Amino acid sequence: MAFVSREKGSIYYEVHGSGEPLVLIRGLGRWSEHWCGWHLELAKHFKVILFDGRGLGRSTAPIAFSHSMSDLASDVKSILDIEKIPRATLFGVSLGGMIALQFAIEFPDRAVALHIVNSSIGRSGHLRMTPKAASVILSAPVRQDQFYKNLAKVLVSKDASDAVINKFANSWEKIDRNYPKPYATVGAQLAIAARWRRWEDFSRISCPVNIILSEEDQFVPKGNSLFIHDKIKHSTLTRVPRAGHEIHMEIKWMPKEDSMFSRGNFV
Repeated sequence: MAFVSREKGSIYYEVHGSGEPLVLIRGLGRWSEHWCGWHLELAKHFKVILFDGRGLGRSTAPIAFSHSMSDLASDVKSILDIEKIPRATLFGVSLGGMIALQFAIEFPDRAVALHIVNSSIGRSGHLRMTPKAASVILSAPVRQDQFYKNLAKVLVSKDASDAVINKFANSWEKIDRNYPKPYATVGAQLAIAARWRRWEDFSRISCPVNIILSEEDQFVPKGNSLFIHDKIKHSTLTRVPRAGHEIHMEIKWMPKEDSMFSRGNFV
């Protein structure tokens, strides 16, 4: 565990394992603990870097509505810089995918490859979030007693059992219990994501890009991933059946022994 200084505070991060560097980037209102141990499996094969975003978890650097996706991408670069990691593969879920794409736009020589999971961008012609998901997020301050179960229902696949939903809801609630509710942070993240719409800049991304689409995503409409895939001409598209928005929570992906994570090969 370590910290990197940023304006008015610091970003908390962790490094696990050895090998090719792999940065994991969480989405809306989520931080490193919400990987729920998945990073330790990946650390058997890679040097895994994960962190708490601004205003979340153990990070003290604040986030404001005036911040941009560029600011969040710079936070990732600051971690790589202090760890003296010249290049890395980035795996970003939802908002984390947007941060990864912005990183590759601004620092093309630092990105080995991108895995963009159930992400979105403005001016795509698609809703950025499903009405069901928006209802859960907006009702969080007044429906705290049901929030985690309602959130789990929209983050996992439609066919997930009550046991799976309860397991995830209980895990997230236990993690969040030790930290202040990040309502203001989530609001700022939503504002930053809403303003992020310059997909014309995708032409500056030179590294391999794997767009990962969960077929049963109930949080972000699938058209967003298809749009991003279409706009990044050299990208590949991986469709994952029977998986929801929190893809790593439902399907235990492990890299093939003879393949590199950066090439998007999973079993």
